[in-house]
Amino acid sequence: MAASLFRLSRPRRVLLPLSALRLPLSTQPLPQPRDPSSPNSNRGLPAFLSFLAAAAAGGITGSVALCDAAPDHRVGGKDSTELVVRGERKRVPQQFIEELASFLGENLTVDYEERSFHGTPQNSFHKAVNVPDVVVFPKSQYEVRKIVMTCNKYKVPIVPYGGATSIEGHTLAPHGGVCIDMSSMKKIKSLHVEDMDVVVEPGVGWIELNEYLKPHGLFFPLDPGPGATIGGMCATRCSGSLAVRYGTMRDNVINLQAVLPDGDVVKTGSRARKSAAGYDLTRLIIGSEGTLGVITEVTLRLQKLPSHSVVAMCNFQTVKDAADVAIASMHSGIQVSRVELLDEVQIRAINMANGKSLPEVPTLMFEFIGTEAYALEQTLLVQKIAAEHHGSDFVFVEEPNAKEELWKIRKEALWAGFAMKPDHEAMITDVCVPLSRLAECISVSKQLLDASPLTCLVIAHAGDGNFHTIILFDPSQEEERREAERLNHFMVHTALSMEGTCTGEHGVGTGKMKAVPGEGAGDGVTEDDEKDKGRAGSQQHHESRKAHPTPRLHLTNQVPDSMAVGSVVQVCRGAATEYVHETFGSVTALPEDTNTYFMSYKLQLTVPGPARLNKRTRTLLSLGVICTNSSIHAWHRLLGLLHILTYLQNTREWFTSWFHKIAFLLYTLLVTVIYSLRS
Repeated sequence: MAASLFRLSRPRRVLLPLSALRLPLSTQPLPQPRDPSSPNSNRGLPAFLSFLAAAAAGGITGSVALCDAAPDHRVGGKDSTELVVRGERKRVPQQFIEELASFLGENLTVDYEERSFHGTPQNSFHKAVNVPDVVVFPKSQYEVRKIVMTCNKYKVPIVPYGGATSIEGHTLAPHGGVCIDMSSMKKIKSLHVEDMDVVVEPGVGWIELNEYLKPHGLFFPLDPGPGATIGGMCATRCSGSLAVRYGTMRDNVINLQAVLPDGDVVKTGSRARKSAAGYDLTRLIIGSEGTLGVITEVTLRLQKLPSHSVVAMCNFQTVKDAADVAIASMHSGIQVSRVELLDEVQIRAINMANGKSLPEVPTLMFEFIGTEAYALEQTLLVQKIAAEHHGSDFVFVEEPNAKEELWKIRKEALWAGFAMKPDHEAMITDVCVPLSRLAECISVSKQLLDASPLTCLVIAHAGDGNFHTIILFDPSQEEERREAERLNHFMVHTALSMEGTCTGEHGVGTGKMKAVPGEGAGDGVTEDDEKDKGRAGSQQHHESRKAHPTPRLHLTNQVPDSMAVGSVVQVCRGAATEYVHETFGSVTALPEDTNTYFMSYKLQLTVPGPARLNKRTRTLLSLGVICTNSSIHAWHRLLGLLHILTYLQNTREWFTSWFHKIAFLLYTLLVTVIYSLRS
């Protein structure tokens, strides 16, 4: 709430004079020099020089390959864990900003305070070395399209920005670029009461939408955190406590419109409730987290407001008993609308925060909707199931004020957890497992959590196997931060081992990228499949492992470093070998430790992945591979480099002036002489 008030009270849309936009926008620390005693340091200078020289020859400007922050560098928020997201930044051209300003006017800002605010998540401990270079506030799909086309023209990264409620670092801008704040696009364009659907812009919040729909007897049945907007909810494929009855975001979107990376606008379908015509583009874009395009319009499926509801609560001796009741209730066919589990630590937090005296034991909360008779019947069936699993103190209420008071226990659980230790930060997990494995997963996790010195609270959407753990830790204590990360990793890997997922509803963002390759790992893969994968070639192999393979648009999500750099090296190794083969008529094997060279200098691309490597990039990186490869004779290296130079000149991709050509030639001669003397 405080963050929301702070955001609303701050001035926005500060347009500086265009003359002021020529100031450098980079705010990153300088890269730290490498330890000369580290392995392969004798090969480092030529590799680094090759990159710098080729960059200069290509006319590349700006601060490039700034990755890890300095040890004493602090970014964003209070004294946080500094889980820094690395990135490469290239200064945006002055002409680019002027072109945006020509059609956005005052709806563009380069004010540092505004850029820093948009680049610093309010609900996430993830941080980035960089902040956006520009923040824009489009008011229409037309403006979004022009923004994206301009970014594509100048190859500037884009970060769509919704309600900023993400806890996984979705709104970070590790590569700078443009932050597209969608808060000005919040129109409810049309409501079709008879069809029970509504067409909205992405900046509409779900709470505001339900207030609009209430007089019509309708509501939108997803309830994530307060402040979430429809665009971000689509991008992350969110859900909430009602998902057990109404499904997730993908089940409640009929169609949407999005601006693709090249500026084209696509509408994914009609308003028909079902369609068998072609690919399901709607479900493809939902959950893509901005990597496939910027969502500009959404048609949502609505539900009738229930005529009657019952809220119930029951206590249990163990978390396993509570989870077993949730599973048994679902197996019995009871149509619950909510099944929420709170462990004893969470109940203790609620007692402390609200002055209550609830029994501090694992607790299940239910909501049943329908007619009065039906809701009561379902409630009594669950009461019987709970009694069979050592449940006690089963209570239920039907009066509106009593229901609101009872359900407030669940609604305030998160904030009560934060209030236990106000000077601490919270790491929140979000795993989901098949329903039959929920009790086992929670029990195994609870054993570790209870043995930890940190305060850990469990909240679960027990009806669909999704549970969260709030891990409170002191950010100034390194050992506590490491312990929190250890617990988080344990639960993620436990869920994956049970055929679950690392994120049930919060999305991948930057926080879960390392866990994504484990999703579905091993299922249906035979020994023959592994052999075929090896024969398929490195580019195809790495393409299949990319979490978000987009050809041109780089948004908030990163391919993990191990995948990005690995794929770059594989492509460059192949390209360099091809050049050598064309020049000398034989293939010279490149050393496996080429990967070490690239990893050592953090040579990463603005848009990682072989699908995004154009000829210029492949040539640049192949140059680095050849220059640092001691297995190729010095004179052969010179011939190979001259071959690349000829190739570039013929394709007219580089070296538009004789100055660049001569500088490049002198550089290759210098490298060759150095290597000849050392040989």
